[in-house]
Parts: sequence; C-alpha cells; structure tokens
Amino acid sequence: MMTGDAPGNTIRTVERLGEEFALGRLSRRELFAAASRLGLGASVLATGLATVGITRGARAAADLAAELMAKVGLPYIATHDAPAPQGRAMVPAGKYKKAGPWKIGFSNNYSSNSWRTNMLWCLRYFAEQNKDKISQFYYTDSNQSISQQISDIQSLQARGIDVLLLEPGAGSSLNAIVTRLGAQGTPVVPFDGVIQGAPYAVWVGMNLRYVGVAGAAFLINQLQNKGNILACRGLAGNLIDTIWWSDAEKLFKASGLKLIGQVYTNWDFATAKANVTKFLASHPGEIHGVWNENGAAAMGIMEAFEEAGRPVPPTMGDQNNGFLKKWQELAKKSGYVAHGYIYPTWLSSDGLADSFKILSGEAVYHDDFRPLEVITNETLDKYVRASLPDSYFSADYLPDAWVKRMYSEKISFDIHAG
Repeated sequence: MMTGDAPGNTIRTVERLGEEFALGRLSRRELFAAASRLGLGASVLATGLATVGITRGARAAADLAAELMAKVGLPYIATHDAPAPQGRAMVPAGKYKKAGPWKIGFSNNYSSNSWRTNMLWCLRYFAEQNKDKISQFYYTDSNQSISQQISDIQSLQARGIDVLLLEPGAGSSLNAIVTRLGAQGTPVVPFDGVIQGAPYAVWVGMNLRYVGVAGAAFLINQLQNKGNILACRGLAGNLIDTIWWSDAEKLFKASGLKLIGQVYTNWDFATAKANVTKFLASHPGEIHGVWNENGAAAMGIMEAFEEAGRPVPPTMGDQNNGFLKKWQELAKKSGYVAHGYIYPTWLSSDGLADSFKILSGEAVYHDDFRPLEVITNETLDKYVRASLPDSYFSADYLPDAWVKRMYSEKISFDIHAG
C-alpha cells in the first residue's frame, strides 16, 4: 500500500488499473509497472484485483517476463511508451520556415510488401487533402539499393526540394547525404526507419524497442518460460530488425526458452511461408512458440505450420488483416492466443504533416513518437475487416473509397497546388 494512503483510495486505484487491464488497454506488464510506480506491491495488487473481480488473466504478480527484464537490466517498455515531454528536444520555431507552397521530395527505400503499399496510399491520401501546400511532389523508390537511394536523394536535391521526406535504408549509410542536405538548409524528415549519427530535422516513428521486447515477453509468459522457440526475423541488415531482435535476444537468453533456429521473412508472407516450411522439413521436433516481427510474415508462418500438419504455435504480428483473420479463426476454433500491435501505415502522412509544420515555422519534437496500441484476444474482433483483402492493414486511417482505390489503381504522386 502507498505510504499514508487510505485503504479506500488504494482499492479505487486498483479498480481503475483493473478496468484498463480488463478492457485490454494495459498488458500484464503495464499493469504491474503502473502499480509499482504508484507504490502498490504485487500482493496488494493481486488481492485488490481479486476483490474487484478483475479476472482477465490477472497474474501481474506472476509476470515472469517482467522479472527477467529486471534481472537483465532491460527497461520496462510500455505499449505506448515514449520519452516524457519534459526535456525532449524541439525543433525551434522558425528554423526551417519558408513561404509555400513547397516542393516535397520523398525517397523510399523500397515498396515491395503490403505494409509499404498501405503506407504509400496513406501518404497519397494525406497529400491530396493538403495539395494547396504542395507545388510539386517528387517520389523515388530505390528498391533496397543504398547506392540508388543516395543517387535518388541527389536527384531530388537538384530539383530544388524544400524538404526531404525519407524512408531510409540500412544503418548509417545515408549519413553523409543527410548531413550535406542539412548543412545546405534542406530539412530531412525520416519516418519509420532510423537515421543515427546525422542531423535530421524531425524523425517520426514508434518506440522501436517495444516490438521486440513485447513479443519475447508474450512468449515467456504464454509458455510459462518453458519450451522451444523459432525466431522469424525481418530484413537482414535492416536497422529496425536489429533493434527489435537485440533486446528480445537478451530476454530469451535469460529465460528458460530454447531458441532452436532463426529464419528471415523479409516481412513478407510468401518469403516467411517458404522459409518456415523449409525449416520445418528439417526440424521435426516440437516448436512451442514463434517470435516474429510483423503480420504478413505471421500469416505465412501460421500457414506453413498448418500445411506441415503441425500445431500453430503462439506468435505475434501487427495489424495485417490476413494475420488478424487467421488469428480470429484459430481463436474461435481452439482458443488460440497471439499478440498483436498496431504499427501505423500512416507514419508517412505524419511525416509529411511534420514537414508542413516546420516549413510553416512551427516548433515540433525533434523525435516525434507515435502512440502504439496492443491487440489482444479480447480486442481482436474490432480490428478484423472480414470484407477486405488479407493485405489490408487495419485501424482504418483511409476512408473506404480510398481503400477501394488502393486495390484498383496504380499509385501516383502527381500532386500540386491548383
């Protein structure tokens, strides 16, 4: 109990936490961490939850993953975590101010999976709604070639762009060109991917460490820290994959789970299915869980196990509609449990929105974190879109008419004022 706090206040605090937990707004780890910050011990929390009738797997005191994270020194990572506003660096008001409408350059490092397709259409939709701010919109796609992306950025710079919107390729390979643009007064706004060691203007993205840690924690708790797991990583050499896997691997090494292999999925359904099918053919032993990074790959993983005639292990993924449908189907059939999260396809449009803000002279966060929501078995049904293709990414940023366009038109960025 919190020092000096009345029993009634403690119960009301537990009731509030319990309601958020029951509604799926807090995971067990978040519940435990929130209680700890408020001075509520595990026994008080468990007793209080029982008193108020919270039963949604309420085992906060038995959260094995939280105990392991503390043991290995990993920070508690909340589903919506971002650094506190106090002390976060800001882009000063007026630093990049320029009269509009503006020339927008967008350098994309690739577009060869369904998340990227949805991402591009979210950007197209937002740009169309704000075309009065755009004199020209230039778009390039380097198809995973770093040298091509550098060349693309140089070409965009030669066109006199006012801002570079950037979905970056691997590691620090773009640092020199990003530094050069910044020195010449052209703000660079990366989103989703990470730029390290170069002076970008604004970065828009997620708490990247959360995804990997949460997936590992889910498996540790779901399997009660026992069993064999397969790691299905994303794109080899990609910094996001490295970030996601690094903390997850630390947690697994401290756990009782046994990592029996790794495959790469390229965050793609077909690649995931093919590589997992190949792995299963040469590994007949039991696999109790699969650590994974996104929904399209998750769907491929699940189908690979089904077609091999083997039980589908618990796994995790984002809001890919195919994954959500499969999860829902298995949950209704057998009580299957998975872990989901929303990785917004509209990071692109948020990046463009911040570009407009700094060009207008507004102050914004230098690192502009987006909130991240968890999908659980309890909240799954509200995200499934049964009438839409598997390749759709739920959460409904796009109006229905634009969703139809995404599946019937080739995307174009021929957007300009007037």
